Amino acid sequence: MLGVYATLSLRYLRRRWFRAVLIVVSIAAGVGMLVGTHALNQTMEKAAAAAANPMAGVADLLVGNGDAPVDAALARELAQIDGVLSAAPRVFENVKLPDLDNRTVLLVGLDLLAEKKSGTNARWQVHYGADTEHQFISAAFHGRTPVIVGRQLDDSLPKDTRDLRVQATGRKEAVSLRRVGAISAAGAAAALGGNVLILNLDDAARAVGLKDGKATRIDVTLKPGADRATVQKAVTQVLAGRAEARTPDEQNHSVQNVMAGMQVGLLLCGVAALVVGLFLVYNALSVSVAERRHEIGILRGIGATRGQIQRLFAGEAALLGLAGSLLGIPLGIGVAYLGLQPMQGVLSEIFYSLDASTVEVSQGLLLTALAAGVLTAVAAAAVPAFLASREKPAEAVRRIPSPPTWRHRALQVASSVVLLSAGLACIALRGLLPPRVGMYGGLGLVVIATLLATPLLTAVFARLLQPLARRFLGIEGRLAADNLVRAPGRTGLVIAALAAGVALVMQTAGIIRSNRIALREWVQETIGADLIVSSGSPVSAGGQGRPMDDALGRKIAAVAGVEVALPIRMRKQFFRDTQVFLTVLDPGDFYAIDSKRKPDVLGLDLYRQMRDRPDAVVVSENFSLLHGVDTGDTIALPSPGGPVTLHVIGKVVDYSWNHGTVVVNRAFYRKHWDDDRVDVFDVYLKPGADAAVVQKAILEGYGAENGLVALTRGELQGQIDDVVERLYGIAFGQQIVVMFVAALGVVTALLISVLQRRRELGLLRAIGASRAQVVRCVVAEASLMGVIGTLIGLLVGIPLQWYALRVVILEETGYSFPVYIPWTASLLIAAASLLTARLAGLGPALYAVRQRIPEAIALE
Repeated sequence: MLGVYATLSLRYLRRRWFRAVLIVVSIAAGVGMLVGTHALNQTMEKAAAAAANPMAGVADLLVGNGDAPVDAALARELAQIDGVLSAAPRVFENVKLPDLDNRTVLLVGLDLLAEKKSGTNARWQVHYGADTEHQFISAAFHGRTPVIVGRQLDDSLPKDTRDLRVQATGRKEAVSLRRVGAISAAGAAAALGGNVLILNLDDAARAVGLKDGKATRIDVTLKPGADRATVQKAVTQVLAGRAEARTPDEQNHSVQNVMAGMQVGLLLCGVAALVVGLFLVYNALSVSVAERRHEIGILRGIGATRGQIQRLFAGEAALLGLAGSLLGIPLGIGVAYLGLQPMQGVLSEIFYSLDASTVEVSQGLLLTALAAGVLTAVAAAAVPAFLASREKPAEAVRRIPSPPTWRHRALQVASSVVLLSAGLACIALRGLLPPRVGMYGGLGLVVIATLLATPLLTAVFARLLQPLARRFLGIEGRLAADNLVRAPGRTGLVIAALAAGVALVMQTAGIIRSNRIALREWVQETIGADLIVSSGSPVSAGGQGRPMDDALGRKIAAVAGVEVALPIRMRKQFFRDTQVFLTVLDPGDFYAIDSKRKPDVLGLDLYRQMRDRPDAVVVSENFSLLHGVDTGDTIALPSPGGPVTLHVIGKVVDYSWNHGTVVVNRAFYRKHWDDDRVDVFDVYLKPGADAAVVQKAILEGYGAENGLVALTRGELQGQIDDVVERLYGIAFGQQIVVMFVAALGVVTALLISVLQRRRELGLLRAIGASRAQVVRCVVAEASLMGVIGTLIGLLVGIPLQWYALRVVILEETGYSFPVYIPWTASLLIAAASLLTARLAGLGPALYAVRQRIPEAIALE
């Protein structure tokens, strides 16, 4: 059998190397997108878990209050629980080093002596440099603030560096630290050996602005053999709602839960590229079958079995698929590195402040990608291989292909109907199926059914376009249209691939437009302030913004032209199995100013009700939908003093956080959470005041020392638009690859056309047609394919956009976006699709005119 492959397959592939390259490139593009998107998802997921729960692996249970501090004294109570080895309060905070280009590092606060005494350090595989502990104690004794740096950071610092200045979030002045040594770590605590500063617990708390007796988290380590579930239950009872105890896996799951919808969407784009590549491989192998019918007939005539013919083509496909996978894997890793920084920047503003410098590529991903490429090629070869094996020797030696039978058409229609029905059933019954199976699986089945039905739609569109082509496109256009009408099956799947690319791009453009309009209306309806002042990013929920002191608001209010500066606190809080967003404000102040200045502000009367009832809260519509909470219900949130019961008095549209927002009375929040920090000041100007002048005065007076950003509503809207477009720009990049693969499909389809019409094109040349006319004939066919693919894609893209907005995004995030059709973008998409198809037709057209007339018209 290997001899047959070497004689027939490899020799043929060498002779038709360009076609083999098309197949390899198509598989490589699909595998590359699959690897790239999956690797980026893995990388962002790991980085998000590290950002939200730094060093989560060093403990068996993590006790915390979301973004809020936890009472460090709870550690003493938790240490008394049976099965607990130690309960250590710790501080974690990202800080900057002003003297080193504001490099971001992780500041960790530990009680080093207690940690060493408990034996947890040994379990972490932590190694201090020589004399580091002695220097640490000595520096503290002499009134300095000692710091131990991670080995990675230590290697990057100048060797003579003794002192480091640290700028914590929301702190006006940098803290000076005395560098006393370095630390190496492995295992669960490997992060300590990175870009890390390790301080004593109290020093770290002061450096980041935590109140006395507060910590970021309490890490509970269990004794060997202790049952974690039993201890977790006991810890929860002792905490009595003052904090929450979660395992590291549960903490990481809450992070993954927040980002899951976006990750699935990106991964689906990668799968789409591979599926479109499957159609390309199918057409390319159909070329091989069409071109080698004569050879197949001879093989069958001299005794080759049908199984041998099938294995011949399947083996060729597997070989090409393997080559495509081996090329696609490094391509995908390169794509992942190319998209690392853009994706990290966008997700840092939306979800968590991420720090990822390398792409995570697991061995399982590499094996999956390798198998996906090979299996895709073999699956695509199944039908051409089967058809080749069914050829009768007497018919196969003739080069005129037999037309599709009515059974073939019936099977095609039946398959489309069955898949479409199954997809619609999955969508309708998605509530009864496992999470996301019905929503995404049903969508996939509907899309595949549509792709299979495209050859039939192609026949319909081709006949509709035939009179127009005959009238306006001359003899070349007429021949092209007639050829499409005669052989819609040959071009149908390629047109389907082109339509899929157009539909995906159309859907993304529609989502961007719908998001932009909805967010603009939300900003205009809910924000009545003239200026929005923050420290860092004003649109970030991911930790890019820095908390400020409440006293700063009084200073801003004293600036000439300012009427009032209202404080708002925004932070993430655990609720059930995920993290939600708390927006903390003074409802009475907002009601007083907005009722005079902007009485149409969304939910204004709810502010009045919150003013009169301190424990009243307003929830976002997506919070209500995702968590099953409605007006009149009560919810409980953990706080340092125990669980707090809140009464829901209404719902509003809010796009601050994809798992829901709770608006809380600031006085009530400060009482129960002991937190008076501020993330944003809504600044209202006096009548007649110039916003630009006031903006400049605020920044000149207090901007430098507080890192302030002051934006008008319009500027804020511009930043939000930028974040949305950058987020979906990543999806656009993936869909460009889909369109590229679809363009390769057009090339292969036209190659089939040229091969099957050799005699026809040769006769045209023989009766006087010029080379230019033959080229125009083939390019006209490509153009008609582009027209049909574009029309189908635009028609499919609109319901796909509706489904994405009203089903996928609604159920993943609870956001209910209106559907706005991107008319302007659709014209640009159509033009790009037509141009792509026309350019893709040039190669086959030039191949057609290279044939010698006597060979083309020779009798069989």
